[in-house]
Amino acid sequence: MWQRLGGWLNLIHRSNFRYFRRGAIKPPFHFRHNGVGVDIHATATTGSTVCYCEVLIDDHYKMFQFSKRETPGVIVDIGANIGIFSKMATVLFPEAKIYSYEPHPSAFACLKKNAEGTGISPFNCGVSNMAGQFFLEANCDSTTGAVSVSGGIPVKCISVSELQPETGEIDLLKMDCEGSEWAIFQDSGLLARTKYLTMEYHLVDGHTLKELEQILVNARHRILHVHPHGGYGGKFGLLWAVREGNLPGPWTF
Repeated sequence: MWQRLGGWLNLIHRSNFRYFRRGAIKPPFHFRHNGVGVDIHATATTGSTVCYCEVLIDDHYKMFQFSKRETPGVIVDIGANIGIFSKMATVLFPEAKIYSYEPHPSAFACLKKNAEGTGISPFNCGVSNMAGQFFLEANCDSTTGAVSVSGGIPVKCISVSELQPETGEIDLLKMDCEGSEWAIFQDSGLLARTKYLTMEYHLVDGHTLKELEQILVNARHRILHVHPHGGYGGKFGLLWAVREGNLPGPWTF
């Protein structure tokens, strides 16, 4: 009961009294924090509404807690979709440079609009361990389309080495790329320059959580938090990690 009450209060507060129940949420979405309000352009799809609730209302990525202790200067958003996470980051971290990657053409159109006048640099491409042309399933909405070698929507992918900033530290890396994390992590260079990682993981194609944890440990990252999504058989979940030597003190979720 208390969790539902907290979610309702977050909805009212973070939408600046725009919504009083989740069933009434519709775009353009609104977000307000510490006296700063922004609108988030979106199409009228269930997927975008779910993303708004997960990222901003339920704070699945724990960004409100994170913002109380860190002020990242460089943020990379892989799987940015329409830009809800990136737009939230512009409010929580107004001085940050944000590099946002989204391959889905309709989602990118919204992302590009949401990036206008902000610190977001949008890129219409996916990310993998190698550059090339891949495909998205045409029958999926933009929140569930996975990059693969088959499908109906051709998309461009860049290699990990082409990610901006091309050199230097990434203070915060957010990933939600529908299973492409397994290809991305084949290149150890990304984790080597990432301080904090927050991601939605996808245990697809026989991959396991233990395997993911070992990849992070091998990259000298300490796992701070793992939370499997309920109702999906443990196949999806959220994970937080930090590169060793960067945690300034105890962290609680």
